[in-house]
Amino acid sequence: MTVALTKTKVEQALSHSFEAVAAKLPGGRVMTEARKAAIGAFAALGLPHRRIEQWKWTDLRSALKEPLSPAVGATPRASATDIDAALEELASLDAHRMVFVDEKGERLNG
Repeated sequence: MTVALTKTKVEQALSHSFEAVAAKLPGGRVMTEARKAAIGAFAALGLPHRRIEQWKWTDLRSALKEPLSPAVGATPRASATDIDAALEELASLDAHRMVFVDEKGERLNG
């Protein structure tokens, strides 16, 4: 039996934010199509939550109480090279990495 989850305020806001900034994002046609596919998957699945076995200890659906605003148009405080250098110790892990940065350019821990 499949149970449909109601979208949280954050999930709804993230989908709307993407629609609002999609045209401003860099990249060509291939990147645009990849983003559309990714946001489509997100719209269908929502944020990872504890009912997904791989995410049971990192429940983003419960952890994110307020939507994060998109960083499009913001002045970056750290370059991709700076971020990679700061997270260098994690490079050897066979895992996906997600970095959340607030509007001040500070990493969010959670």
